Amino acid sequence: MKKGARSINYCKGFDKWEVYRALNDLDNIQPHLPITMKYRRDKDLIDMLKNHPSLYLKACRGRRGYHVMRVARFDDASYEYSYFTMDDGVMTGKTNLHSLLKVVHNFFQGSPFIIQQAIDLHSIDKKIMDMRAEVQRNGYGELEYTSISVRISKKNAPITTHGDCYRLEDFFTKHMNYSQEQIIALRNRVEDFLSALYRGIEKSYGPTGEMGIDFALDKKNHIWFIESNNQPTKASLIKAYDRKTIEKAFLNPLEYAKYLVMKMDSLANPFNLPVARALESATPLLT
Repeated sequence: MKKGARSINYCKGFDKWEVYRALNDLDNIQPHLPITMKYRRDKDLIDMLKNHPSLYLKACRGRRGYHVMRVARFDDASYEYSYFTMDDGVMTGKTNLHSLLKVVHNFFQGSPFIIQQAIDLHSIDKKIMDMRAEVQRNGYGELEYTSISVRISKKNAPITTHGDCYRLEDFFTKHMNYSQEQIIALRNRVEDFLSALYRGIEKSYGPTGEMGIDFALDKKNHIWFIESNNQPTKASLIKAYDRKTIEKAFLNPLEYAKYLVMKMDSLANPFNLPVARALESATPLLT
């Protein structure tokens, strides 16, 4: 960075295949990863379809669900595909294997993509459910789980990105009939998973101020990792949470930046106080 400036978040987007390979080496994360491979030739996709009734195909670099396709295999040797577009919404089709391969090639246009086992997600009225967590470092450099939102897809949609959002506690109380004790237990499990995942990514990419983490519960309530976002838009948080939480989500990166500068200044010259005092006096401007 110019003039010694440091970035708060990762400047470059994540490559889904690189993230998967890094996390797959971690014993505490590997059980949460769906079976995944990188597409190199048509045989890779054909073999995965033989072993799994449904798959997700995802561009190695893609955002907001516009480079994701769901593919399902049926007993009559037909295949169904679905994906989401900005202009036309959910697009679906049913065809044979030969034509499916043409659809896939046309969709990705030569861009690298991964092939991933589909998770057996909870669904409500043909709407699938997953979750998005905004995990951030605060002004003390500590992790905070700023929001954990449940996302419900549009009907028959392959992804939840453009659907409805709820606070975790609200959704599992009202729609899943969880007791308060079950909510607390679930929240603790989720936070343990998020902490391990966040720190696992930092092992490969270095420290970061925030991350949007997509994950899901299957029908046996096992937690599965979907993907991480290095520069989250906070769309789910804004839909599901109150103003105070939203403001906190935008304040945390500034507080973390302040923490980094004070830490750097202290390490460089522990007896030189003007920078720390100037930052302290600037705090009211951030609140």
